[in-house]
Amino acid sequence: MWTQFDTNNPDHFDAEKYEVIPGSVKDHVIEVLKCVDEEDAMVKIAAFFHDCGKPSTFKNVEGKVSFIGHDKVGGDVFDEIADKMKISNSEREEIQSVVKTHMRMHLFMEMSKSKCFDIVDSKHWETIYKVSKADDKSRLMNYDESHWEAVDSKVKDIKTMVANKAAVNSVVNGNIVMNITGAKGKRIGEIITKTKAYIINKGIDVTTDEGKNQVEQYIKSFKG
Repeated sequence: MWTQFDTNNPDHFDAEKYEVIPGSVKDHVIEVLKCVDEEDAMVKIAAFFHDCGKPSTFKNVEGKVSFIGHDKVGGDVFDEIADKMKISNSEREEIQSVVKTHMRMHLFMEMSKSKCFDIVDSKHWETIYKVSKADDKSRLMNYDESHWEAVDSKVKDIKTMVANKAAVNSVVNGNIVMNITGAKGKRIGEIITKTKAYIINKGIDVTTDEGKNQVEQYIKSFKG
């Protein structure tokens, strides 16, 4: 495993925006493990494997090293590793969720709330969060605590939406969309997805009459 991780890893971020931290993938993983403020074994294991897709995606073009798509590839790589480790399906799923999601966490503040919603709503959210923060902390001078304070604030808002998921489903579902717009088939699903994103991004309180009316008017915009 460590032999694969000896891959050169000098460019974790855009060098124009962040300070470049030299070293190998192995060096980076060791630093991440040092930054895990957690005794939970699953968090540590997930931190160990979070960049397992890097050796497979390594490219060096005119001295510029990249690992594009290593998070997505890493999910498949870990699947093979998990088979050899003979871990449970739930443990496999938890670690894979971190491998596949950790890069999106670096863009969390740039993403819309609706895109962040699926991450925060994951049953593995706590592990994703802890590993991603340790991943960020490992970059020393690139780490910014105020960024994570902003992330925490955004997460708090999103968790309110997560708690109201049942209420959201009561004002936007297949029957409601079909009755209001006359839509059929795949179009119904598209309208539901867009409406839920609208509710989350606008922070609409669907438990109030005003909020329900706002959602209904939005769904009506798809009519015809």
